[in-house]
Amino acid sequence: MFTTNFIGSDLFLTAATSLVDAIDGFRLNRKATKISDFKAKYSTVLNEANGGTVQLISQGGKRYLLLSEEQVIALAEQSKQTHTMADVIEAIDPPSSELAMGSLYLKRAERQPFELPDHGSK
Repeated sequence: MFTTNFIGSDLFLTAATSLVDAIDGFRLNRKATKISDFKAKYSTVLNEANGGTVQLISQGGKRYLLLSEEQVIALAEQSKQTHTMADVIEAIDPPSSELAMGSLYLKRAERQPFELPDHGSK
């Protein structure tokens, strides 16, 4: 029913999560509210959206995101920002453990700095 990639993950939910993660201070309600439930309790759903939670609504196999005015403005502001190389580097998560720098280099036989290799000749 939902669009998936070759690994089987839900592309809409992945895209929605990525979109909401780009807006500081907001979160995604990953549990879709059926349109019939939305009609019955629209005030509650809208209050949650105004409180910072992007709402997921479903109708007949189709899903929709409900964003508040504040969320739309924050998303527009986020997309206007110019990202520098420093911004990209800052966004990279550091490794979870210390890196062993010795493993980054190829192992070579140790020699004295001015010693010529011995090719078997005298």
